[in-house]
Formats: sequence, C-alpha cells, structure tokens
Amino acid sequence: ARRLGRSRRIVSAKIPIGINGKRIKERDRTLIHNSTARKSERLFNVLPQSVRNITETTTETFKRHLDKWLSSIPDTPKIDGYGANVAAETNSIFHQTRYCIVR
Repeated sequence: ARRLGRSRRIVSAKIPIGINGKRIKERDRTLIHNSTARKSERLFNVLPQSVRNITETTTETFKRHLDKWLSSIPDTPKIDGYGANVAAETNSIFHQTRYCIVR
C-alpha cells in the first residue's frame, strides 16, 4: 500500500561568504553550488509531493510513479536557434517542470 508521509524536502545550507574570517572565492562558491550533492538536492525538491513523499513501497513501485511523472515533462531542447518556440530556459528537468503536461 502506498502511503504518503508529511512533505519531505532537502534543505541545503546557504553557501557562506566567509569562514573563519576569510572570504570564500566566488569560484569556490560556484563549485559548491554546482556540486553533485547540491544538484541532487535541487532535483529532489522539484519532484511533486506525490512522488517525493512515497514511503513503505518497493523500488519498482517508486520507479513506476517516477516514470509516470517524468513522461509528463516535455523534452524540448534548444538546438542551434531552432528552439524559438521552447518556453523553458534549458532542457533540464529543473527548468522543464514548469511546463509539465497535466494528465
């Protein structure tokens, strides 16, 4: 049985401007922001609550729900100027989720 728990989100700490009185270089702040862990946090938080909060289920059931949601996201990359009608900034799930097809 699929059970929905309370709303789960990953809350990431803000990237500090400085540590121990030393200022962190912008390059290092960018590396932290673009790290795999931070990107994973942002992608997890983009998942709809109905997928994100599934508990006590098999991996296959979770994957089925995830696949159903992913099929609603448009796959419309911009290619060399041919993306004039593409609404999203990039083809990233993070940007494309704003244009999900409601089923």
